[in-house]
Amino acid sequence: MGKRSKRAPGIYELEPGLFKVVVSLGRDAAGRYRQHARTVRGTFRDAQALRARALTEVADGGVATRGDVRFGVLLDRWVDQLEVLGRSPTTINAYRVIARRHLKPALGDKLVVNVTTVDLDRLYASIAAERASATVAKVHLAARGALAQAVRWGLITRNPAIDASAPPVRRREPQSATPDQLRRLVDAAEPGFATMLILGATTGMRRGELCGLTWAALELPSVGVGAAIVRQVVIHGPDDQPTVRASTKSGRSRRLSLDEGTVAALRLHRERCEAVAGTCGATEHGPFVFSPVPDGSDPYHPQTVTRGFRRLCDRLGIDGLTLHQATRHFAATQLIAGGVDIRTVAGRLGHSRASVTLDIYSHLLTERDESAAAFLGTLVHNSGAGR
Repeated sequence: MGKRSKRAPGIYELEPGLFKVVVSLGRDAAGRYRQHARTVRGTFRDAQALRARALTEVADGGVATRGDVRFGVLLDRWVDQLEVLGRSPTTINAYRVIARRHLKPALGDKLVVNVTTVDLDRLYASIAAERASATVAKVHLAARGALAQAVRWGLITRNPAIDASAPPVRRREPQSATPDQLRRLVDAAEPGFATMLILGATTGMRRGELCGLTWAALELPSVGVGAAIVRQVVIHGPDDQPTVRASTKSGRSRRLSLDEGTVAALRLHRERCEAVAGTCGATEHGPFVFSPVPDGSDPYHPQTVTRGFRRLCDRLGIDGLTLHQATRHFAATQLIAGGVDIRTVAGRLGHSRASVTLDIYSHLLTERDESAAAFLGTLVHNSGAGR
């Protein structure tokens, strides 16, 4: 356990600067001794303060014993904790769905202390028999996160999910719309939606970023190139309502240059929006570039945009194409095919690192590698080298 402190009971120094704090919970109905344990890095005073808080929580009944907590209860408490920590509503909802559909039916009634690596492996195998490997990976991520929190709360001493065998996720090569498909979509869409497609395809902006774009974030000069500042995103929030939040956890924005054609399309779109707002009695158009209401005061719900795109594809007889493929993947594919360097592509797409872009679009670099080989071969062989 570590060296027991001579200065205070229930405090053990595991190594220099790392203390384990133990609080007695008495004995259970079977006479077994129970305790609550936590660790803290810092000084001896930090350990004393932690033990004082733990003693208070025990006295108030705020600490559950190891044998009291079932895995389903842990999952609920863990998701609630993520919400307190400020994780996005989309992430929170995804974890709740995973817990409800997969983890709780199989392991929800099991005590946390009795959940084993074998239990998790069996669950993953049963899911893999019916679902894609990506689903199993998400279930593993949720189980591992919840059990890691159980370790931090002192409910278990080791996370059994660490050694569980989640299958590798096989990334599919992203498909994109062809230039001809994109032109057909733009020509057939109503003017406002056509402008959204144009902007998405020329910038690679995400669906939520397009929904959250405001007029104040646009630079639209009458002549020359413009710019769009991506500061916020619209997500699927509580009660199925669109929720606006910062586009990144750090709050950093990114600036995207706009070509003259896209600037002209946006300027024309603004004129139409102002005219519609005027007919409805609004003194000015609201903040959102793309809005379901005439005065532009509310953003589109991302799912509404997706459904509108599907209806457009159905009308044109285009099968299997998504909005993401017609805009974001289109932009990335055309930029890489055009020889734009990966770092610039990554910055335009808003990827945190160029390696993320490489992982997703590595298959597109094969053709460029063949072109590079041909170019170098021409230089070498035409120069007479090797004769």
